[in-house]
Amino acid sequence: MAFTATNSTHASAPKVRKTTWTVTLASGDTGNGAHIPVVQSDTVSIQATGTFGASGTILIKGSNDGSNFVAFPVALTFSSAGVLTLPDAERPLWVRPEFTNPGAGGGDYVVTLVAREGD
Repeated sequence: MAFTATNSTHASAPKVRKTTWTVTLASGDTGNGAHIPVVQSDTVSIQATGTFGASGTILIKGSNDGSNFVAFPVALTFSSAGVLTLPDAERPLWVRPEFTNPGAGGGDYVVTLVAREGD
């Protein structure tokens, strides 16, 4: 089942785009793609929080066409709460979270992407 990013706005800092997916879900659920603006170096981070099951995983996937999402060459995964940075060489136009094995009864998760827009 797909779910939609609940919020995609400019954050309080100038030229900062913040996209948030909030969901209670089952295994195999995927978020809709969020467009990453043209960004400056070192400025795309992804944070995951929530109640992870014993084997719950969030995989971040990318796409350049907004339809065909694939894993990054170096997997961007969360098995517990944390923050990851998208490497400079791996900046597609779109990203989305995909969830696997959230545990009994699913999990409650928030995934937040922050990108600073270029000049």
